[in-house]
Amino acid sequence: MILSTEGFVLRKRVLLGADVMVVLMTREFGKLVAIAKGMRTFRSKRAAHLQTGNLVNMTLHQSTSGAYYIQSTDLISGFTEIRTQENIKGIYTLLSIVDTLLPEGQTEDEVYKLTKLFFIRSARKENPDSILHSTFQSILMELGYIQQALTLSELFDVVEEHAGVKVSRHVIM
Repeated sequence: MILSTEGFVLRKRVLLGADVMVVLMTREFGKLVAIAKGMRTFRSKRAAHLQTGNLVNMTLHQSTSGAYYIQSTDLISGFTEIRTQENIKGIYTLLSIVDTLLPEGQTEDEVYKLTKLFFIRSARKENPDSILHSTFQSILMELGYIQQALTLSELFDVVEEHAGVKVSRHVIM
C-alpha cells in the first residue's frame, strides 16, 4: 500500500549499511516508524530532508508485514531560522517528549497541531521557555496526563512518572 502524508521527524537511528530508521509524527497516521533505505549514501536526496525537527511531505510504502518504507520526501520546512542556540534545546526536548508519550499508530491530530504551532511561535521570536512550557502543558492536557496548569519541572515529573524514563532537564532548566 502506498501512503502520502505530511509529518515531523521526531528522531532517527542509523541501521546496518546505508539504512536509517526514522520516527515520524504524522497528522493522518499518528506516530510511525519507517525505514529510509540507502539514506546514508552520498547520493541520497532524502538525507537532508529527514533531519530531526524537519517538516516533510513523504510517500511511504507499507509492506505486507506492516513495515513502512520511505520512498520519497519533499522538505516543507527545516525551520533553519529558529535553530539557534537559544531555541535548539527546547526543540529537541519537545520532540523527545512527543516521541516518548505518543503510541505508534494512534492518530493525535491536536498534538500534531500543537507541535506545528510550537514551531510557528518559535519563528515569531516569542520567548523560547514560555513556548516550550505552554506547548508541553497543552500536549499533556490533550493526552489526559494533567488537568491543571503545572510548572515546567512538574510537567517533566509527570512524563517521567508515566513513561518510566528519565527526561534530561539540565539542558533547559
